[in-house]
Amino acid sequence: MPPGLEKLLKSEDLVQSLQITDREFRTLASIDLPENTDRVGYVQLLLTVRAIRMH
Repeated sequence: MPPGLEKLLKSEDLVQSLQITDREFRTLASIDLPENTDRVGYVQLLLTVRAIRMH
């Protein structure tokens, strides 16, 4: 698991407040991003994925 995504997963308060699903974690993990993508980058990607699914 990429370090930034792992940090997001370990941020239980953030995971709960964003209500991140298992499916969303799998989606984030499946996208080939630079190794140095941080937790904030994964949150931004999550919001983008959610916006795309809404349209």
